[in-house]
Amino acid sequence: MTSTRLRFTLLGPPAVRRGDVRLGTGSPQQGALLAALLLRGGRPAGIDDLVAALWDGPPPARAVGMIRTYVSRLRLVLEDDRARPALLVSVGPGYALRVPPEDVDSVEFERLVRDARDAAEASDHARARRLLLDADTLWGGEPLAGLPGPSAAAHRERLCLLRLDALEARFAADLALGHHAQAAVELAALTAAHPLRERLHELRMLALYRSGRRAEALEAYTTARRSLAAELDARPGQPLQDLHQRILRATPDEPEETPHAVSVSETTLRREEVSPDVPMYALPRAVPDFVGRARELACLRTTLTEPDRGGRRGRAPVIVTLAGGAGVGKTALALQVAHDVAESFPDGVLYADLGGGGEDAVDPYRVLAGFLRRLGVPDAHQPDDPASAAALFRSCLADRKVLVVLDNAGDTTRLRPLLPGGAGCAVLIAGRARPAALPVDRHLDLGTLDRGDALALFAGIAGTARTAAERSAAEELLRLCDRLPLAVRIVASRLAEHPNWTVESLLARIADGRRRLAELRLGGTAVESTFRVAYDRLDAGQARAFRLLALSDAPVISAGTAAALLGTDEEEAEELADSLVELGMLASPAPRRYRFHNLSLLFARELGERLGPDERRAAYARLLDYHLAAQREALVLLGESHALAARTGPPRFPSANAASQWTTDHLSELLALVTRHAADPVPPLDGVAELTLALAQQLDDGPRWMELVVAARALLDAGVARGNRRAEMAGSFVLGYHLIHCVKQPGGQQLVGRAVELCRELGDESALAEALSVLALDAFYRRDHAVSLARCKEVLAIDIRMGNVRGQATRMANIAQLHLAAGDRTAALAAGYQGLALARRADAPVAVAYALYLVGQVLGALDRHVDALAAFDEALTVCWTHSLPLREAQVLMRMAEARLALGQFRDAADTATQSLAVARVIGGDWQQARTRVVLGRAWAALGQTSRAHREWRAALAMFTDLGVPEADDVRALLASSDQAPTSSTCAR
Repeated sequence: MTSTRLRFTLLGPPAVRRGDVRLGTGSPQQGALLAALLLRGGRPAGIDDLVAALWDGPPPARAVGMIRTYVSRLRLVLEDDRARPALLVSVGPGYALRVPPEDVDSVEFERLVRDARDAAEASDHARARRLLLDADTLWGGEPLAGLPGPSAAAHRERLCLLRLDALEARFAADLALGHHAQAAVELAALTAAHPLRERLHELRMLALYRSGRRAEALEAYTTARRSLAAELDARPGQPLQDLHQRILRATPDEPEETPHAVSVSETTLRREEVSPDVPMYALPRAVPDFVGRARELACLRTTLTEPDRGGRRGRAPVIVTLAGGAGVGKTALALQVAHDVAESFPDGVLYADLGGGGEDAVDPYRVLAGFLRRLGVPDAHQPDDPASAAALFRSCLADRKVLVVLDNAGDTTRLRPLLPGGAGCAVLIAGRARPAALPVDRHLDLGTLDRGDALALFAGIAGTARTAAERSAAEELLRLCDRLPLAVRIVASRLAEHPNWTVESLLARIADGRRRLAELRLGGTAVESTFRVAYDRLDAGQARAFRLLALSDAPVISAGTAAALLGTDEEEAEELADSLVELGMLASPAPRRYRFHNLSLLFARELGERLGPDERRAAYARLLDYHLAAQREALVLLGESHALAARTGPPRFPSANAASQWTTDHLSELLALVTRHAADPVPPLDGVAELTLALAQQLDDGPRWMELVVAARALLDAGVARGNRRAEMAGSFVLGYHLIHCVKQPGGQQLVGRAVELCRELGDESALAEALSVLALDAFYRRDHAVSLARCKEVLAIDIRMGNVRGQATRMANIAQLHLAAGDRTAALAAGYQGLALARRADAPVAVAYALYLVGQVLGALDRHVDALAAFDEALTVCWTHSLPLREAQVLMRMAEARLALGQFRDAADTATQSLAVARVIGGDWQQARTRVVLGRAWAALGQTSRAHREWRAALAMFTDLGVPEADDVRALLASSDQAPTSSTCAR
């Protein structure tokens, strides 16, 4: 009898098996949902938890709907026998997966490891070894391989660490059983793969020594020490050092006390000349009106004062570093926390301002002299050389509890002499960048204030009542100041000095970006001055990068954009940008992504005005070339083009979806580039015309289409003014398409007609095909089906001549719709399937979604509503996968119609409501009106006549404003609202 038991594999490529049959679990995202539920061990997961588990960063707008779809599909896979209890169950607003723990390999692995630990504690090493070997056989590769999302990433890391722990336990059992030689062989490979796992090095050294290979055991220690120094700038831990000493004495199995961390020579150096009972408290006063930073304060206090001493168990001083850009409040926070924890350091607090980097940096020997003086060492008895001074400083603090605060720190070489050696001490370092190669217990990157803290700081200075009276203006003022503490203090202080000013009046002055930095000044304190000090410390390459990156109009600058602006390869650009991030001049919201804060961007652009016009144009020309090359490749991957210009280097995008996402991420920059070139009378417009047409092919009337319209209008005006026919053609096409298809307003036919004339003059058949298609669409909307069909056939001939399979697919889908409108359903279905086959052959997701949408409509017209729903469901998956919101709204509307025809009235209302929600997000009254017609039919079918009338009246108002024929259809509906729901007559 065939087994029907389900087994789940997570320790390798994820899989589900029923007996010997492997079951499909769908897309990687769907597999990630399954894994997330399995790893909860039957505990329920809320919808919000699952959204957070599956998506890094902001989830898609349809995340909840996607999760519910994944759950439905997983139930079909897992629950083939309806007589059995359900496995994947709804629990409140979430879900739980109820499977026996022994059927999940990761759960079984952890159980075996726990049992082995119990056996080892009972000295049953043979059983422990056997259990751990059984546990290791469950592994088939990287856990959760190929699954996306933060949950999979976190569990992947956790499981890999558990396996390493289990391997270490197994080798310990091997050594306890005398399998020294075999363990030494396996441990050689494992320590090479994990050079920072000190326990593995210990086991290898023991295995080598007990195999009679003492010299190799000592060499293994040297290898471990070098690895730790190179990777972490750290020494081996005490257990590893102790084992090394015991092997040197040939007594590796004898315990020995931990040696003191400071040598005798240091602790006795000039100790008689030091006054040990002099308390020190050299801190400057804290900021009196300090507010906020509660999380950072708690973290710093705990790390500096906790008994565990940062996890080192008292073997070395705690080191905490704090980094951030100019004006962010590093010194204020450092002083605040130092005052808070001072009582935990009864021997005093030492403070020094190190002057930052560059020419202003303070000589550490001078700082040491001051510290030693406070420690009671007279000037006459202080060493003459820096090394001896540093040694004496460590000696003086060897058995004291002192906090050392190093503010405005620069490079690590200047910090090292100032670090104490005593375990009772702690060091707090504040600077623009995290000190490189310095072993720290905690590092904090300090950002700007959050909204509440910024408002509290502002109100504390400007006045609580005054702030409350103009709260919205105050919040906008703080937003324009980036909530940078220095800027907040300045604007609040200016208001405090001028009681007759309103917050609104100061906001009006600050709102002007050209004046903002000049306004952020009070006496001798200015935001621009702090930026200037930071900028002057940059080297020439960093300063140039800071100025040129400010030319980007992108909210987030990619490494590719940076490389284009700087005229370097991406590796060098990334290195320069990362160095600016480390210095607090840029932020990095994600790897290889960079951004300016508002104020630092204004400062950088003021500096950028020093660039000559030729240098600026050259940078923009490089950026345009970079984006054009990317768009050409994206169009090919998306099936929107069949030809690719010669490319140098590896492909930019691993998939069509990655190409589409790349365009979305860079869209603000791309559109700004079009507008900027249109406004500059010098550079040619052909490149931006090509870029505009490429974007028109990709955006597919999505929610950001209006941004393209603004850029296209600027391009059209520039093309006409400068006699550039390609620019005029591109601008006319985009604006005409917008009027015809998106807003259904007059004037579009003339604009696209002009684009057709220019395409013929230019000999651009690809653009001609697109323009003629829009004219066909215009005729279709006017219900002139004969003219529309003639246009479609003309375009089809062009596509065939060019070998453009994607174009042929779209044209056949259009022809299918025209046959359907004419009542020839057989011809419509044949044309629809032909278009779908061509779209799949071209691997063009936009065309595939459109063809499926048309096939579904024809099947519905043939009363094959179940088949129609299957086509729509597949189209919906393509829309979700490739971010096609307009088509998604249309498909959902048609799915609602099919469910109406099947009598599923409640489901139809729910689906139409989803369609309307998507249509509202993307804008456009026409699609919303069409959806409201279908939603009204669903309410009418459910007997809710008043709700049906409300939807139909809203649709009628929209159609009437647009001046389209569908208004007459809705009037007829309202006139005969007692009829049963029928298929919608809305077109396309």
